[in-house]
Amino acid sequence: MTYISAQVTENRQNVIVWERDANGNRDYRMFRAPYYFYVKNTDGAYQDIYGNKLERVDCSTSREMWELRQALNSQGIRLYESDIGPEYKILSEHYFNKPTGKLNTTFYDIEVDYDKNKGFSKVEDPYAPISSIALYHEYNKTFVTYVVPPSDEYSDVPKDISEIAEVVLCKNEAQLLRYFLAEIENTDILSGWFSDFFDAPYIYQRLLRVLGQEAANRLSFSDARPPKMKEVERFKRKQLTVEFFGRISLDFMEVFKKLHQEPMPGYSLEVISEEILPHIKKMEYEGSLHDLYRNDFWKFVRYNIRDTEILKGLEEKLKYIQFSVNFSHAATGLVNNILGTIKLTELAIINYCHYDLDRIVPDSDKNAQDNGKYMGAFVLEPQVGMPDWISAIDIKSLYPSTMRSLNISPESVVGQFVENNRAYEAFRDDMNKELVFYYENGVSESHNVSEWKEIFIEKQWCISGFGTVFSLKVDGVITSILTEWFNKRIEYQKKIGQLRGQLKTLDSNSSESSNLEEEIDYFDKMQYILKIRLNSIYGCMGNPHFKFYDVRMAESVTRSGREVLMHMVRQSAEILDGEYAWPSESCLYSDTDSLYFRTHTDNEPDALTVAKGLAKRVNASFSPFMMRNFLCDVPHSTLITAEQEIVAKRAIFIAKKMYIMKLANKDGKSVDKIKIVGHKIKKTVLPKKVKQRLIPYIEMIMNGLEWTEIGKALVEYREELKNSSNLFEIGLPQGVKQVEMYTDNYNSDNRTRLPGANAASIFYNQCLEQYKDMGNPRITSGMKIRIFYLKKTFGRFKSIALPADSRELPEWFQQDFCHLVDREAQVERLVDQTMKTILTAIGKRMPTKKSLLVDEMVEY
Repeated sequence: MTYISAQVTENRQNVIVWERDANGNRDYRMFRAPYYFYVKNTDGAYQDIYGNKLERVDCSTSREMWELRQALNSQGIRLYESDIGPEYKILSEHYFNKPTGKLNTTFYDIEVDYDKNKGFSKVEDPYAPISSIALYHEYNKTFVTYVVPPSDEYSDVPKDISEIAEVVLCKNEAQLLRYFLAEIENTDILSGWFSDFFDAPYIYQRLLRVLGQEAANRLSFSDARPPKMKEVERFKRKQLTVEFFGRISLDFMEVFKKLHQEPMPGYSLEVISEEILPHIKKMEYEGSLHDLYRNDFWKFVRYNIRDTEILKGLEEKLKYIQFSVNFSHAATGLVNNILGTIKLTELAIINYCHYDLDRIVPDSDKNAQDNGKYMGAFVLEPQVGMPDWISAIDIKSLYPSTMRSLNISPESVVGQFVENNRAYEAFRDDMNKELVFYYENGVSESHNVSEWKEIFIEKQWCISGFGTVFSLKVDGVITSILTEWFNKRIEYQKKIGQLRGQLKTLDSNSSESSNLEEEIDYFDKMQYILKIRLNSIYGCMGNPHFKFYDVRMAESVTRSGREVLMHMVRQSAEILDGEYAWPSESCLYSDTDSLYFRTHTDNEPDALTVAKGLAKRVNASFSPFMMRNFLCDVPHSTLITAEQEIVAKRAIFIAKKMYIMKLANKDGKSVDKIKIVGHKIKKTVLPKKVKQRLIPYIEMIMNGLEWTEIGKALVEYREELKNSSNLFEIGLPQGVKQVEMYTDNYNSDNRTRLPGANAASIFYNQCLEQYKDMGNPRITSGMKIRIFYLKKTFGRFKSIALPADSRELPEWFQQDFCHLVDREAQVERLVDQTMKTILTAIGKRMPTKKSLLVDEMVEY
């Protein structure tokens, strides 16, 4: 059985869990809601993670448990697991380590009519009827669309559409909504693009208006609580959404933003499709969807279906919805928990404590104070320039490995030196210094560094880079979990390698091949889940809402990780240049867990040999370093390792976190590709077409072409772009936040400071009102925009924005602003500023017609 979701009933007496059985049938199980927690008792039958004896306190009702918790908290008595919800306790008890199957997922998209005099219908005022709902059921691979035609002249569905989807023509919106409710009856996850903040709440509101509360309740499962509208804060403003119960509403856009690593130029479904699914051709049409609905109805229907085709394609390629199910079920959480920051990691740790260690965890500290930012990753200044034949070594899972090496876990903490990181430095440098130490029970002690070292060795303690002291005698809960996940991930990766080897020997069309591919896909998902878990624990430790929050541990991880990284840098310098020091001639740049260095060779095989040899010698140095600097014992000192990563024929180091490489070898395999990190050309501040044109010029530089040819090509493209007839092509993409706040500030005092993107957005919104434009959307917080600088200033405003997803320029913009756009300023920001950082790094300047002519004359 695979669970879908869980919910505490309204009377708080039971927990309902909805399931899918092996045959795909949906049912539910009712469990008595568990109301229990633990308190210390020396005769208790349970143990917490610190080794304290506990007894279990059972309550009959939610109210009884709440009152007892209040009374005990007021007495300062520490409670255990009283803050874990009943639904999570049930899921953990009955579904932990159970296989996860597929849930019935339906992707959907709605189209809404609108009145040009009123403007776009919004969730806050859903005045306009829904004209069409397109759905794709992933579980049975079918497309269905319900649509109300603009008139009764439409009957026969064109063949090119009917071959793709079943299209049902409805008499009115009421019929459309009834069909929709029947269509999703077998759906577990209802997912759309931006659906949590438009489609879902809009459908709910229209159901209330057209069919009433009883019909609207069917968005939840029939035996679940009815849906409810609620306000959530998003981009620092309140937005309406709807919460389903039983059935899961999962916004694909929010999941995409959470899981996708690459920045996107925009987050409209159309833009995402262009980036991820370029084979799905963009559907062009004149005017607005309102016009398309009335003037070309069948194209309108096809357009609505296309959106669900894109959602289908995204899931087939990225598998983000299925990953969300797998990830949440592995931790016995709810699928929507994927959108949070700590819940699933916390649940995974709790399950490990229960089922692997037989330990109980404490309640979260409600009084935990957010201590603000703690030290982050370490990035060294690069040697700016363009070296040849470089390589990199990378410390494997630096932060998790550091935590394992120092046994960083809440119950392993012995205490803290008052001097914090200065205490570590005193240990590291063998200073003759008195240090004050506070044990966890508040008792203090003071000794000289040499005396402290003797104590540490005797008691098997180590010191972190933040001066926090951990015991190494017994691996802590967090350390044990990390080791388990680390080893399990390696096991899965080895299994994937073995299965891929078997796959090569099979007929790709055979059932055995298909079964192997499914098995590979499963293990790949599981190793990826473990990767995210491994990398997330460190961040959770610095979050005051995390059950095991302790900023000392977060600081210990980053500061100790920095020390480990700097050792790798200096050790590499000693091997390559003869001195344990930084800066170094050969060590070019270091970031978080990696080091880039010169191999002093002139070909790929030799560079690879040097890099692998360096990694081997550096690895041999880690154990002595960990014992010397942190006083780790031998077993814990061997957990840090580095791996050879890449070989590049040429690289350009520009600034911190900004470099370009022409890769020759990656993970032991020869490649020929350009890697760009951190540069503007990889970010969302450039239009896609401009990126596509500029990247070849960068490749010319990396390939060593004559500068004269590159300069000429750049100047020609600059002129071409400046004279482009497509104004959108030269708009400057940018995200915008807090538009509402800055608008209020500006309306209160027009002299208030306005960031450029906000000023341009406010001016656009003012123009919508001035020109009585109800057909184009306002710019709100969180939107992607395009900025245009103007030759003329309008009061406070010297630029104007347009929504990045606009399909065409507003009429008023074409008439009054197109001729005022400062094309030279636009191109200077798009081309000159983009290329300048690269060219400066290699000793060149942005060419102009004049500079090229001068260069030619000098050369002549």
